[in-house]
Amino acid sequence: MKQRVMIFFTALLLVIGLTACASKSPGEMFDTGTEAMPPRAGNVEIGYNGFADSADYVLAETAPQAAGYGADTPAGGKTPQNVSDGRKLIKSANYNLESTEFDASVAALEALTAQFGGYVQDSSVSGGMSMYSSYQMKSAYYTLRVPSSDFDALLQSIGNVGNIVSKSSNTQDITDAYYDTETRVKTVKIKIERLTALLQDAENMENIIQLENALSDATYELESLTGTLKNFDRQVDYSVVTVYLQEVVKVSDPVKPPPVTLGERISNAFLNGYEGAVETVQNLIVWAAESLFGILLLALVVAAAICLVRRANLRRRKAPPAYFETPQSENSEAEKSADNEKEKQ
Repeated sequence: MKQRVMIFFTALLLVIGLTACASKSPGEMFDTGTEAMPPRAGNVEIGYNGFADSADYVLAETAPQAAGYGADTPAGGKTPQNVSDGRKLIKSANYNLESTEFDASVAALEALTAQFGGYVQDSSVSGGMSMYSSYQMKSAYYTLRVPSSDFDALLQSIGNVGNIVSKSSNTQDITDAYYDTETRVKTVKIKIERLTALLQDAENMENIIQLENALSDATYELESLTGTLKNFDRQVDYSVVTVYLQEVVKVSDPVKPPPVTLGERISNAFLNGYEGAVETVQNLIVWAAESLFGILLLALVVAAAICLVRRANLRRRKAPPAYFETPQSENSEAEKSADNEKEKQ
């Protein structure tokens, strides 16, 4: 009887204990109130991805402190950034210019870039003398790099290079991407340190090989992230200004408001027609002057051909017709043959 009572109470206590354990979360079940020590490499378990599971556990515990997140971090997970301080901005601009003095404008653009501490990244110039024409309008394409602190000042002065036909600017905010990458760099560095420490204490050859592979992967990731940060820094520190410069005979007139009344429309149409006619006549005169020697040479060739044709016609007129000679010769031969036959008879 006593044994049955003891078994009953034992089973009851076991059920109560299991119920209490089930009501707790897994973290509370294993919370001992002390910080877990990292396991030694001799007992490391290697996961399916080639990384040491115990090392990843240690890194997961230390990554938040390395990333700058802690008890003082506000809700949202990241340290707040001042909008006007610490922002990572990539600035760029595109300008389309025209000038009647192309060479002077190119020199002014290069001097302006040097004045603000920038440099020419790419440049190309086309036009001028060619095998098909004595002269062609020149054009140039420049890609400039200027310090971000002088970006706005350069844009305000670029109008001195030539007449601005069109312009555009862009600002890209990469603050989140920059600091996320920076955080990943810190985390990977800690991971490399932990893997290096585990590798030094490793005893199992299989674990050593897998730890070396994990260390190699982490090192490659660190190099990639570091390169990304350097690229970010380069783009943030130096802004890009793209300039297309076109040589013109006359700079574009300022944009006028569209005509509203019928009289304004007729007046604009008349002026446009007059300017178009004048320009057509001028172009025709210029073409005639440019093609003068060619026209003279063609006229000489045509004149020589006409003279040759006239001489041939005169010769044909002076010579007797050929169709009268042929019958006479044939008749005379026939008469001679008839006379010869009569004499023989």
